[in-house]
Amino acid sequence: MNILGTLPDRARTHSAVAVKIDAIPSTLRERRRWVAWKYLPRTGSGKPQKVPYQARTGRKAWTTNPAHWCDFPEAFDALGSDSYEGLGYVFAHGDGLVGVDLDACRDRDSGELTAAASTLLADLNTYGEVSPSGTGVKLYAAGEIDRHGPKRRGGVEVYGGQQFFAVTGQHLNGTPHEVLPAGDVVRRLQASLGGRANTTPSKELGGAVTSQDERVGTGFRGTDDELLKRAFAAQNGPKLAAYFAGDPCGKPSLSESLLGLAQMLAFWTGRDPDRLERLVCSSQLYLRAESERVKWLSRRGPDSWGMRYVVLKAIGTCAAFYSCSPLASPLPTEQRPNRVSSGSTFDFVRELLERVVARPVPPFIVAAVTSRKGQGQLAQQRLAALCLALDQHNGGGFFLSSVDAGKLLGVSQTAVSRWLTKFRTLRLIRRTQKGNGIGGIANCYVWTGPLS
Repeated sequence: MNILGTLPDRARTHSAVAVKIDAIPSTLRERRRWVAWKYLPRTGSGKPQKVPYQARTGRKAWTTNPAHWCDFPEAFDALGSDSYEGLGYVFAHGDGLVGVDLDACRDRDSGELTAAASTLLADLNTYGEVSPSGTGVKLYAAGEIDRHGPKRRGGVEVYGGQQFFAVTGQHLNGTPHEVLPAGDVVRRLQASLGGRANTTPSKELGGAVTSQDERVGTGFRGTDDELLKRAFAAQNGPKLAAYFAGDPCGKPSLSESLLGLAQMLAFWTGRDPDRLERLVCSSQLYLRAESERVKWLSRRGPDSWGMRYVVLKAIGTCAAFYSCSPLASPLPTEQRPNRVSSGSTFDFVRELLERVVARPVPPFIVAAVTSRKGQGQLAQQRLAALCLALDQHNGGGFFLSSVDAGKLLGVSQTAVSRWLTKFRTLRLIRRTQKGNGIGGIANCYVWTGPLS
């Protein structure tokens, strides 16, 4: 569906327009957000794609890596070398600038716009220019978009980060010559796009969760460096660190290794595809995979493209996300363990169980966990209370070994396993990852029962 209407096919063919440097607003030129670009063939399609390049090195640039961007004069000098076909401006979240891309809404010869495009331009009332093909329009506005909301539908795209616009300086008649505030209009436009948001992958993207997303957690809210430090220290941290350092970890292709890295990081980034993409693209695994990037830039399905496809699939197949919501009276330690095992982690769970035992079992757990014969009923209730405490302390989701839990409760491993199965039947917990029972690798659960 193209909500901007249609134009004759002749207006859709590729034909680059000249770049007019002087018309580019100072708001854009004064920022260090510039790259050069050139057309490259798109895999499986006759339509070329605009690929960004670093003006400084001549290598491909990535919109997720600020080190690849440069000042406007440097990009302009690169354009003068005739190696590139145009200049590109990279949007960054939190920068206060957003872009609106209207595709196939302008007749290249007459300059005529569709009625819907003309109306939208009037509402936005900000700097607009003709796209390189001559058949589209790009607008720049001061404001922010909802980074978790929909980004595209039909011939309309809105961007606030990790996307570059090919800048032509071909000012669109009837629009202001400067970038003006239009945040409210852009957000209304974004809301009107509707459809599937980028953060809720569908089954066609490998998503396990579609219309009803019941996964717990929102993602780690610290800095990227803090996130990686926490992730590398987790149970699966060594493998994640190996991926991040460039090790394919036995995968037959770099694409599969990249997806493996994204799937492991998705637990920590939650439903934020922009952050997940940024972290993946900062890894040595991504940086070493030069030969794979053309494929990652190609379209895969109607609403996605290479790297975004990987990111959305990783989010869609993640059973639960990290959450930083603490207990009402959190333990003083900053460590939030991901499994029950020997040593300090075992001691941590012992300390948490001691806190559970020191107070009465919550009435809602007593009501849920009963035994006809009364055998081990108090131990079962304390185990359920321990599960809740672990889940809350970890901010959603926890690892639990039946061997270690049995030691702490003074019962057999078999009894604990049987009770955990019972809790799953009662829908107090849900198992999100099955351990192998070797070397202390435990099952992963989330608390799905009542909280009071």
